[in-house]
Amino acid sequence: MKTRILIGSMTAFILCSFIGIYFYSVDSNKKTSASKATYKNFQYSDNWIDDFMMELKYYKSGINIKNSYPVKIAILDTMVSKKNRNEKIVYKGTYEKNHNGVEVSKDITHGQNILYLLEKYGPNDTNIYYASVASPTGDVHLQSLEESLEWAINNEVDFINLSFTLVNESTKLNSLLKEAYDKGIMIFASAGNDGDSILSYPSSSPYVYAVGGLNKYLQRAYYSNYTISTSLYFMPSDDVQLIDNKDMGTSYSSILLTAYMASIFTQKQDDKERLLKKLFNDSNSNFYFPKLINETRGAEQ
Repeated sequence: MKTRILIGSMTAFILCSFIGIYFYSVDSNKKTSASKATYKNFQYSDNWIDDFMMELKYYKSGINIKNSYPVKIAILDTMVSKKNRNEKIVYKGTYEKNHNGVEVSKDITHGQNILYLLEKYGPNDTNIYYASVASPTGDVHLQSLEESLEWAINNEVDFINLSFTLVNESTKLNSLLKEAYDKGIMIFASAGNDGDSILSYPSSSPYVYAVGGLNKYLQRAYYSNYTISTSLYFMPSDDVQLIDNKDMGTSYSSILLTAYMASIFTQKQDDKERLLKKLFNDSNSNFYFPKLINETRGAEQ
């Protein structure tokens, strides 16, 4: 059984742009009104994600940090050549079995860009547990995903990032997501790029924290899936600087939230959900937008 990973290509977005623009026009005033009221339509510079993450860095300085803790993060994504890995990242474990017979790409893959964003915005002492669950072209193999998720749980990681969507669920996968949740592992997954009012799976799972996308005006990106029936956390997804290009998609908002949470998770006994709620504003429609150091700045300009 295969499905497709969220490689945020412009081609895919063009196909859904007309639908997405409709959802945005109908939904933006209603569902993102809290975002507009909070940030006063402030617009960042061309390097807006760097600016945004710096804002978050300053805000987190107000959190009581007691002890340094080497965070363990599992990244389940496309195959990454060991030769192309950045040696600055500490790889404590790897899981590189190729279940679907696809060769490792010589080109930069989605997984490498996800690792790049984690290294850029995450803590310096992160321990990465990387698992290949998809081919470079984005075919996710369910058995590989299940075995890799089980591997991450057995290694007692703190966070798991799933920057992809699945068409079908499985009993085993649902069971593993619940097991991870019950053991205190926080799983972040991208909401999807269809502009729909229904979250894609696995972000729709009650054991997963769904992450939607923000544009540079700090409003919901038109293509980001959304819902008001459960909590949805928003992070930047537009004009994301990757290794050798820029792209957009909720794949990137998911890893940015993973990196942010890892940077403030300082001790094993920390309550991850408490920390998450402390860092985000609830818009009263289950939309959670990041708190910034100076949320009224835009109104003064």
